[in-house]
Amino acid sequence: MSISIRDVLEHELDAILAMNNAAGSGILPMNQEQIRFFWRHAAYFRVAESDACLVGFLIAMNPNAEYDSSNFAWFAQRHPDFFYIDRVAVASRRRGGGVGRALYADVQSYAEL
Repeated sequence: MSISIRDVLEHELDAILAMNNAAGSGILPMNQEQIRFFWRHAAYFRVAESDACLVGFLIAMNPNAEYDSSNFAWFAQRHPDFFYIDRVAVASRRRGGGVGRALYADVQSYAEL
């Protein structure tokens, strides 16, 4: 299974929202307004794709983001420079196949640049 990582396209937001909301209790649900906020403001919003199917995504914010999150605020109060990973989700049928590992490797490379 080959995994490619790329930026999210606007027409994919509904599929990403569905994947997020199907991820279970480990990830907070989102609505249309929230997913669009991330699409417009996230420093990093990329999907993992395999066999022409979306199989995961990761969203991260820069420290200067206008983001109303208590977890984000905790980092902002304690660290002058950070890259905040807000959420990562992998489609249930693809868990354990390296999708999350690929997303984390990509976001690490992005943050280091």
